[in-house]
Amino acid sequence: MKTIILYGILLFNIFFQNVISAQKVSYGIALDESKTIFLDKTEIPVIEWYFYYNLTKDSVGYPSALPDTAMFRKLYGYSFLISKGMSKNEADNMFTKHKKLPMSCISYKQAVQFCKWRTKQLESDKLRIEYTLPTVNDYEKALKKASITSNPPISTLKMKMALFTGITDNVAEFTLNEKIILNGGNSDSIEFSESTPLPIGIRCKAIVIE
Repeated sequence: MKTIILYGILLFNIFFQNVISAQKVSYGIALDESKTIFLDKTEIPVIEWYFYYNLTKDSVGYPSALPDTAMFRKLYGYSFLISKGMSKNEADNMFTKHKKLPMSCISYKQAVQFCKWRTKQLESDKLRIEYTLPTVNDYEKALKKASITSNPPISTLKMKMALFTGITDNVAEFTLNEKIILNGGNSDSIEFSESTPLPIGIRCKAIVIE
């Protein structure tokens, strides 16, 4: 079991080290012509949040990244944490089945801490990328470059898409000022709310500082 976690953490670190590329932020799509502001194509997937949790759970600088476990189990039908006594086959099946679903059931404070942590992973003398939560305006810009589908919530994330996905047809998402983007379900507008009983996920905004 420990091998599975360590292997996953290694892949997670490689993922973040590779986001700096010729187009600056390969995991995101530019929101401006100068390509200094990017937004993640999709929400952060469950598997990446799981690795983040394991990397920071003993760190003094970060609060617990553990989601609302009761809500998470109700939403996805399994525990966020690997249960004691779970066999390797059971764990493998859990990750295979759920790794590309959007992470959800987290708090605003946890979302902000994730952005700060992600920024720290990419500290460089040549290029600095600051991650933060998107604004309402960022989402309105992204909607013009989004793939609007009729997928039922909660749908699997498609990382290789060239357009934004999940903005109107997946989990709710936090914005920078704590407003929440809801599942609008259409291509003309985005619905925002101050609060929601729905499980909430996260996608990050990247600001390139050269």
